[in-house]
Amino acid sequence: PEAPRDDGLWPLLQLLPNKTLWLHGDSITTQLCEASICSLLRAGVAPQPPFCAGPNRHPSTAACTDVEALERASKMQLRAVRLPNGARLLCSAVGVFEPDKVAQVLEIADVAMFNYGLHYHSAENFGAATRSLFEMLRRWAAARAGRVPLYREQSAQHFKGGSWSPGAHQTSAKLPPGTPCECEPLGTRAASGNSESVAHNQNRNFNNLALSLAAEHGVGAVPFFNLTAVRHDMHRRHFCSYSNQRVVGRCCDCTHWCYTPQFWDVFFRDMRLALVAHPSFVPPLPAAAGRRGRGGRGRGGARWALPRVRGPRARGRS
Repeated sequence: PEAPRDDGLWPLLQLLPNKTLWLHGDSITTQLCEASICSLLRAGVAPQPPFCAGPNRHPSTAACTDVEALERASKMQLRAVRLPNGARLLCSAVGVFEPDKVAQVLEIADVAMFNYGLHYHSAENFGAATRSLFEMLRRWAAARAGRVPLYREQSAQHFKGGSWSPGAHQTSAKLPPGTPCECEPLGTRAASGNSESVAHNQNRNFNNLALSLAAEHGVGAVPFFNLTAVRHDMHRRHFCSYSNQRVVGRCCDCTHWCYTPQFWDVFFRDMRLALVAHPSFVPPLPAAAGRRGRGGRGRGGARWALPRVRGPRARGRS
């Protein structure tokens, strides 16, 4: 079996004993959640079956009853995994901001990381929703010490001209049946004749707007755009999104990502650095960080210990 990795999600969750990390956003967050669970399984610390709440919970896994009750009350589909140190990973995905539902789920979260953007198509609508979300997160963080609000940057898309525009994923309407899906590197196509500008596409513009609002409201920023910008060849292409598409030429997905643990390990490291850099983050006492003191054993006997925390490095911004 593969040894636990330093840059998986478990080192971050070791910093959150008996706390709940909530990941919420669009379908890229669904992919993030799936990668998170895979990372915890690789580290040997997630139960099997892993879910303590959600539609896929197996009866042999003890229920997270508060999450199940909240799922019924909020009508938001929630998945949760409980870890050996009492930390919990909570996942949900909705493409647009739903204030009432978000407010309910925030009450059980200690660290909350959000992302919206791919389902908004004007700066006015995105800015209004993001401003409302960040004001809610500001009040939530101020209500109890130790709460950390985070925002994940929007990922890059690699349609013709850069970010998605209406009809960009439907090749059959413009090209002959059977035409392969092509996701293009950023900057390889002139902006003229395209609805998106390569140098200033919607993903970049929304990130700049969100980062500005995050700074105003005390929300930590987790970089993601630069990690994805160079990976035009890592998209699902004609295996589109969640439609089980297998016929070439009917759909072209230059948004979602094929899975590789190395890609997500880089993101988990950046997420951990953003967490510990936030002024509201309270480091755990060594005795609380592990199941029994500073270290312990995961499932299958894999040893684990409280990770060393290094300060954030300077990184380029989108």
